[in-house]
Amino acid sequence: MNILEEFYLGNIDPQKGTREYEKEYNIMLGYSDRHESVLRATLTERQNEVLQKLIDCYDEMCSIGEVNAFANGFRLAAQIMIEVTKKE
Repeated sequence: MNILEEFYLGNIDPQKGTREYEKEYNIMLGYSDRHESVLRATLTERQNEVLQKLIDCYDEMCSIGEVNAFANGFRLAAQIMIEVTKKE
């Protein structure tokens, strides 16, 4: 079976390599959640709404960045494959 077939069948997990950072990520997520809770407790209802909109925009920007990084990784890999298979 080739790599594309393995990928299609779900035998390759593209997220597997990111799990090594899960512990660090979860620690930072905990810090972020605590800081957000402290901040929200000091804000008015309207300010909390604005903060939520800001957080939503940031989440969307991060998602866009992750999709772009994912696609760029594939493009770079393809370029490398083309380069290494060229006969000189």
